Amino acid sequence: MDSPQRLTGQAWQEIWDYGIRTVIDLRNAEEIRPDGRPAGMTTVQVPLDQEKDPDFVLERGLDCTPLYYPPFLERYPNRVADVFRAIAAAGEGGLVYHCAAGRDRTGVVTLVLLALAGVEPADIAADNTLSGPCLRPAWAELGFGDQTGAIDDLLAKHGTTVEQAALDALTSFDAEKYLVKAGLTAGEIAVIRARLV
Repeated sequence: MDSPQRLTGQAWQEIWDYGIRTVIDLRNAEEIRPDGRPAGMTTVQVPLDQEKDPDFVLERGLDCTPLYYPPFLERYPNRVADVFRAIAAAGEGGLVYHCAAGRDRTGVVTLVLLALAGVEPADIAADNTLSGPCLRPAWAELGFGDQTGAIDDLLAKHGTTVEQAALDALTSFDAEKYLVKAGLTAGEIAVIRARLV
């Protein structure tokens, strides 16, 4: 999901009633503000952008697109593994994870989760295309304005689309091998798969 700061107390109650008991927060400490989550809900902080890396692709402006995923996965397997360990260690009940807008950090985790669950790449890519239109209200509240045109221009400059870039990110990507190489155990992966399916 995107930032929980946009949720009302009633929305948090509905999430609780739905069975969500764990929230994994992918944001950095400076992005976090108090919100109305129920006291019994477990929050796990796993910041994916722990420090700014001037050599990383985000500094070259590929964020807000799936062009961001492959370089991030290559550069930060330990950070991705931390998120998956948190998923494996979560207690009973449902789980959500989020960043600020629900697209880049959340998107890369979603891509790996869906691949690990055996979802077909075309379906993962189609799912990824749904993020843009759904983010317009969040962008407005965050003061960014509609970024659709700029994102489309960036993708066109790279000769691709949101869907094709997501498909390209999945080409030759083996989620289980990636996570094992990043240090997850077979037991942790089995627990995550069980939660997913």
